[in-house]
Amino acid sequence: MALTNNWSQIRAAYEKGKVEGLQLAGDKMVSIMIGKLNEPKGGKIYRGHQASAPGQSPATDSEALQDSLKAEMDGDSACVVYSDVEHSKHLEFGTSKMIARPMWAQAAEEMRNLAPEMIAKSIQSHLR
Repeated sequence: MALTNNWSQIRAAYEKGKVEGLQLAGDKMVSIMIGKLNEPKGGKIYRGHQASAPGQSPATDSEALQDSLKAEMDGDSACVVYSDVEHSKHLEFGTSKMIARPMWAQAAEEMRNLAPEMIAKSIQSHLR
């Protein structure tokens, strides 16, 4: 009987660590994207606004895009990173009149190895 109770405690600790690790990873991705938005840009200057060059992360003239970046859990197995600013997708993928200014793909690439490590560390901390 004691073994059964121990397994349920292990499972609960694992689940708690997993959820916390996923949220930490999502928050880290948002932080990386905000950092990319604040990097110096090398595009043209329009009416005092320093634009980003093609391929650079977007330049901002307000904090609307930065403030719209969110990381939220979707159930207990996924953390969704999103922006509710409509032009975010146009910046990432480009349009017929503008070459892409990616930041999502760049941040996701940075998180490729970091996210599993963060999740594992969180799980391990709860299993101790």
